[in-house]
Amino acid sequence: MPFADLKQRRKYAREWIYRKRRDPKQGPILKSYQQQYNQKWKAAQRVKALMILGGKCRICNCNNLLALEINHIHGGGQRERKRRDGNHTKLYAEIINGKRKDVEVLCRPCNAAHFLKRIKKVQGDWKIVWIPQIPIIDRNR
Repeated sequence: MPFADLKQRRKYAREWIYRKRRDPKQGPILKSYQQQYNQKWKAAQRVKALMILGGKCRICNCNNLLALEINHIHGGGQRERKRRDGNHTKLYAEIINGKRKDVEVLCRPCNAAHFLKRIKKVQGDWKIVWIPQIPIIDRNR
C-alpha cells in the first residue's frame, strides 16, 4: 500500500502493529519476533562498538568477544549503568558516533585487575596473559 506522505505511512504502520499486538493469535508471535530482533540488534551494536575501540583487550590482547568488556578508564561505569537503568545501547551509540573517548576494551580478568588496582587501590603486581585456545585435532577419524 504505497503512501505519498511519509507521515501517513508511519501512522498506518503504527496502527497495523497495534492491531496485530491486540490479536490473541498473532500478538505473542509478533512480540517474540520483536524480542529476537532487538537481541540481535543489541549484540551487533556491542560488537561494532568493541571493534571501533580496537576489538581486543588493551592489556593482554584477548580477542574473544564473549570475554571483552567496555571499561571506563577513570571509573564511574557502575554509576553510569545505574543512571541508564542498565541500558548499554546509548553507550554503544556514543562510541560508534565517536562521542566517547573515556572508554577502552578490556577482557573480564584485566577489567577486574584494573578495578582493584586503580579504583580500590589494592597493592600488588599482577600479570594477566591471554593464551588462545588451540583446537584439538582428532587424528583417529
